[in-house]
Amino acid sequence: MAVDGLIGKLIASGVAEKWSEEIRFTNKFFLHLALYSESIRSKKASVDSWRAMLCAFDSTFSSLNDEEVSTLIVLLDYYLHKIESNQAKI
Repeated sequence: MAVDGLIGKLIASGVAEKWSEEIRFTNKFFLHLALYSESIRSKKASVDSWRAMLCAFDSTFSSLNDEEVSTLIVLLDYYLHKIESNQAKI
């Protein structure tokens, strides 16, 4: 699946929002992720543990394949590193 298709799913479900020049993950999703973080860690951050967390957020994510889940993890990692980098500059 193209990243554009995945981004569309993320926006439609409320995981992310499109801002003028970027895509941002929502606070609602970060709160949800925090609730599941221990579960994800306990399952060694497997793709299935991430998929379960995503399905609990929005059941339409049950159709995501392993590549899409992996891509989402990479996008989230990039986003968080970008935030940390910006905060370090302040």
